[in-house]
Formats: sequence, structure tokens, C-alpha cells
Amino acid sequence: MDSAHVYYHGHCFDGVLSAAVIARFFRQRYGERCRIAFRGMTHRNRDPYGANHAAFFDGSINAVVDFRYSPASSLNWWCDHHHTAFLSEEDRLAFERGDNPQHCFDPAAPSCAALLDRFLRDNHGFDGADAVDLSWADRIDGAQFSSPKEPVELESPALRLMQLLESAPSWELEQRIITLLMERNIEAVEAAADVRQAVSNAVAQHTYTISQVAERMKVEHGVAIVDLRDMAQVGINRYIPYYLSDELHYAVVLSAPTGRSKVGLSRNPWAERGQPLDLATLAAEFGGGGHAAAAAVVFASEDRAAVDRCAAKIAERLRMVDG
Repeated sequence: MDSAHVYYHGHCFDGVLSAAVIARFFRQRYGERCRIAFRGMTHRNRDPYGANHAAFFDGSINAVVDFRYSPASSLNWWCDHHHTAFLSEEDRLAFERGDNPQHCFDPAAPSCAALLDRFLRDNHGFDGADAVDLSWADRIDGAQFSSPKEPVELESPALRLMQLLESAPSWELEQRIITLLMERNIEAVEAAADVRQAVSNAVAQHTYTISQVAERMKVEHGVAIVDLRDMAQVGINRYIPYYLSDELHYAVVLSAPTGRSKVGLSRNPWAERGQPLDLATLAAEFGGGGHAAAAAVVFASEDRAAVDRCAAKIAERLRMVDG
């Protein structure tokens, strides 16, 4: 019996939808007897696959979606759209030389889930993830909103589910959501009793976080810094600073999920300005990664001094852009 291991970008709406897409494809391709296991991956300032990539991927079928590339021959399926998908130039060259028909990369794609769905339909006979409206993945991961009001006030089921996933629920609940998304639409997934309660808790925490950002946000030359490390949150809605002030160009948010620390940086997609800075490239200088408009640097420990230095340097670079 085949065992398929799906490694996906954890605590991320696009990552979870991508996992549901590839899992549904595996059910179609390998049959109902194929056992599918999920593992959420998080970015840290070190190789997420360890020293031995081949040993890390231990299923008979292995897939990574919405997360970094590995040249390991045991990685059967891969799809990503992050600018920082490759850990090194050697990995990029390995991907280009390999020309693997089961690997897909497009940094211009707004989301991985919709990219993956198209790739599997066009090249591998997939019947599609028809239960889920994947345009929400493009809207959320591509920041395709008319104003910050929509992603902050959370008036649609997809946005409430986004908020729940970014608040870092248990891996057990997150992976239950993946299995539900394989067959149900987003509204039906949110309506499941355990998901509905978790969404309610996440929205309540989000409302409190808005008030805390409003109290703590410090702005200089169009760049906001918000220190929320004492709140021990993992996911903070990146649009809150722009919801509170339409004069911002960038925001740097410090948080401290259990056992690690995070410096998140984002760009105001509604600000009119000249050539913006690529935040994925900036974060990569500090060991992080992400997208051009939103990225992060994650530290494996709660080293306040190191996080402070990183945040200060990033904020200074962003002020120079605005200066």
C-alpha cells in the first residue's frame, strides 16, 4: 500500500488549500487505499529539511507544496511560488537541470493552490479541486483586496478561515481542515462544529490584537514597528497596521510564538509610491524569506537582542526607501 507524505506551508491559508489540492489528486491518481499523511512546515533561519534531505522525505510518495525546494530524489512532487523557494543557487540550478515534469515553480503566481490546480489539470489529468473556490487563495496570498477593511473585518467565511489558520491552531485541527477541504467548500468547512468554535476564538483574539496594535504601533517616516512579543501569538493579521493608518508604506511586527521569535515585514498594497523594495530579498539577507510584499525572519529561540537588532536593521532599510 502506498503512503503519501504531504509537506505543506503550515498555518497558512494558501498552504492548507495546496495540501488539500495535492491530496485530492493523490486520491485520484493512487486510489483510495493510498494513506496520506500531512506535515506542516514553518520557515526558520536554517535548512527546514535538516542535513539529510533524502532521509527527511520518508514516504513512498513525497510532495512539498507552497514551501521550499529540495533537490532530494525522494521528493516526487513539488510546487511553489515563493521568491525564496530555493535555499541556495545550487538548489535553483538543480531544479532547472532536473526538468522534473512533477515539479512546478512560478514566482509570478498569486497563490500556490491555484497554480498547483492548473498544473495538475494541464499536465497530469487531474479532475480539479472543484469543491473549493481557489480564487480565494489568489486574493488572500496575492493581497488582491480593494482596501484593508476586507481582510481585517473578516466578513466572509474564507477570511475567517484564513484568520484561524494564521493564528496557528493545533496541527491536528489544521490537518482535519485539510481533509475537509478535499471534499467540501469553504462555507461547509467553517460550519463544522469544531472548526466553527476555533474560528470564533480566533476572531475574538484578532479583535483584541487590533486594539493592541493601535496602542503599541510606533511610526517613523512611513514605517510602523509593532512589538507584540509578550502576547505569544504566532499569526498576526498583516493588514492591521494599514487598517489603522493609511499613511503607512511598510510595517515591521515582532512576535514570539512558543520557543521561537518572528520579525514579520509587509508592504502596504494600497499606498501610492515609486519602486517598492522586494521584501523577500530583504528578509533573505537575514535568513528569512517569503513574497515581494510580505516576508518574515524566524529565529529558533527567543533571543530578544538578536530579534531587536534584526528588526531595527530592517526598519532602517525600509525608512531609507521611504526617505
